[in-house]
Parts: sequence; C-alpha cells; structure tokens
Amino acid sequence: MGNTEIVGSFRSEIEQDRSNQAVLIAEKVSSGYPLEYEIGYTSFLGHRFFVNESVLIPRPDTEHVVVSAEQHISEDSKVLDLCTGSGCISITLKVRNPDITIFASDISKKALTIAKKNAEYHNADITFIEADLLEGIEDWFDIIVTNPPYVPTDMIEKLEKGISHEPFKALNGGEDGLDFYRRIESSLDCNLADDGLLIAEIERQDADTIPVLFEIFSKWSISIEEDLADRPRTLTVRRKERG
Repeated sequence: MGNTEIVGSFRSEIEQDRSNQAVLIAEKVSSGYPLEYEIGYTSFLGHRFFVNESVLIPRPDTEHVVVSAEQHISEDSKVLDLCTGSGCISITLKVRNPDITIFASDISKKALTIAKKNAEYHNADITFIEADLLEGIEDWFDIIVTNPPYVPTDMIEKLEKGISHEPFKALNGGEDGLDFYRRIESSLDCNLADDGLLIAEIERQDADTIPVLFEIFSKWSISIEEDLADRPRTLTVRRKERG
C-alpha cells in the first residue's frame, strides 16, 4: 500500500470515528442529556467556559448580572461573586475589567475545581474561597454579585428534563425559592461597603416573589431591573441613605 493509500485509509477511519461519535452524542442529547455537559463547554457573553455535572450550565439570563454590575464598576472596585459555580460571572467581569480585584466563593469543592480551570483558561487572576455564602468571609466589598439557587424545591422536578442532570443544591432555593436571599441579607451588613451594592439574579416564580424580596431587604434600598424581554431579572440592594 502506497503512502497516499495509507493516508486515505487513516482519514477514512478518523471520519468514521467522528461520525460514530456524533451519532452517540445525538442519541444521548435526544434523551434529555444537556449538550453542554456532553461536549464539556458552553458560551457565556462570547467566552468559553468548561462545564460538567458539578456546576450549573451558564445561561443568557445570567449575563444580565454582569451587565448590571459593569454599570457600577470602577478600576479599584473590590468584587465578590457568591455561588460562583463555573465562575462565569466573576471570570467574565475580570476579563472585561482587568483592573478590578475579584473574589469568588462556592460551598462545592467540585464547582471550585471547574471555576479554577476556567480562570486558568482565561488567565483571570481571581481569589477563590470555599465558603457557605458569606460565612467566614470578613472582607468588605464594593460589589457583591450572585446567581444563588432560587428554584422552589417542589418546582425542580417540573422543570425541563435536562435540568435533572444539573446539581440539585445549585437549584434548590427552599420552599419558596428565596432561602438564599434571606441568608445573604442576614450577613450582608458585615460585608458590603458603605456605598456598596449587591446585585443578584432573580426569577419571578409567582406574583408574590418580588413583594417578599422587598420584605426580606426591608432595611435596605432596593430596585428591580428588567432584562431585554421585560422580565424582572436582577435585584440591586444598597444601604438606605442616613438621615
């Protein structure tokens, strides 16, 4: 067999392997398995992020948290990303605003492993912290951003099939979906700078959700920002003006 025939044979085998792999991926995805987990990455605001079943799959809705935060960021801003997961929020903020100082925390060691891999891929200098929300974090921050678990427990099994493969703890927001907002509020006074902001993703599950958020943060000045689809998407919290 000549060199040309050998190369052609290898090429044919490679193409067949790729074809077989594509069929296997298509079959798995058609059964409800997320494509992003199968191929191992996804896109967030134009940047690639590695993902697996240890982290939620970044979604376009969460991009609004980044955009909202950038309206308030300055070069010397100190930022904390709570429940960082894949690190998509913190890493994107650092890539787009390289002069900021940014920390990112998560309770999951496995999630932090993925976040660190993504930070290394993007050459993003981020300090990662293993922590349960703000517990044990003593620093003050100009901006705290978060996409916390906010799906009511009994709603999780009713979501699209692919959601079942995503980490339950990263979805489960308790009975009404607002447990993590309550926990964040209880510690916020110790970690938010005097003129600082909390920017959190929200999802209006029912007509009562936003009024309850106003009750939870009743000691604070808060506002709700809508996304491009005119749906409530981010909660912004700041200290009330004294006097």
